[in-house]
Amino acid sequence: MVLLGPGRFLRTLLLELADDAPLGPGVLQPGGFVFSRLVPAPLGAMKRELAATVEAARRRYGREPDTVWIWYLTCAACSRPRNFETLFLAHYRDGSSAGGS
Repeated sequence: MVLLGPGRFLRTLLLELADDAPLGPGVLQPGGFVFSRLVPAPLGAMKRELAATVEAARRRYGREPDTVWIWYLTCAACSRPRNFETLFLAHYRDGSSAGGS
């Protein structure tokens, strides 16, 4: 799984590794928890869906997420038939979920 973080030209990547993968220098484990939304998000809707994810996460947990990650679930060939499926993850570094349920 490759998740794209914030940034216009230089983006942080979050990679899912197998449990037995060696963790070397520069590899961080983010921990915490996420609020997620799976929505149709063609390029023109990306900014709106990002803002909606941040707002929904803020309402649920009472604070802004530490970062938001985006995972495009479709390739260029199948995006339209699969309705531009995109996963938005609002990441919170620590385990406290004030206001959450």
